[in-house]
Amino acid sequence: MTPVDTTRAPVDDVVVVHPLASMVPPILLADEITRGLLGGLDQMLAPVVWMLDHLDAYVDPVTAPPPFLRWIAGWLGLGPVVDLLPALHRRPDLAVACERRLVLSTVRQLAAPTLATRSPEPNALRNSLVFPVSPTAE
Repeated sequence: MTPVDTTRAPVDDVVVVHPLASMVPPILLADEITRGLLGGLDQMLAPVVWMLDHLDAYVDPVTAPPPFLRWIAGWLGLGPVVDLLPALHRRPDLAVACERRLVLSTVRQLAAPTLATRSPEPNALRNSLVFPVSPTAE
C-alpha cells in the first residue's frame, strides 16, 4: 500500500471573508487586546472557512487534491485499484466511476439495455419500470 501524503502547507494569502470583529459589539472593539485576539482568530480560521466554502472541490475527482483521490476511490470501492492506474488516467477514470455510481439502480441505468436495442418514448419506458401493472388493474 502506498503511503498517503496528508501534510498541508501553511496558508498565507487566504482572505478573511467574515472578520470576527464585524460580529462583536463596538464597545468590545475599543480594547486593543480584543482586536488583536480577533485578528489572530481570523487568520487561524480563514483556511478552515475557505475549505468549507470549497468543499465540493475536495470530493470531485477532477479538482480534488492528490491525497484525496485514494479517499474518493475508497468510497467507490476502488481503493486498491487506483494505485494500479497510471497517474495520467486516475482523475478521468475516477470521474467516470463516480458518474456510473450516480446512476446505479436508477431508472436511467435500468433502461440502458433497452435503450441500446431500441429507442422507445422515454415516458413510456419510465412508467413501465415504475408501474409494471396498471394502477387501476385488479
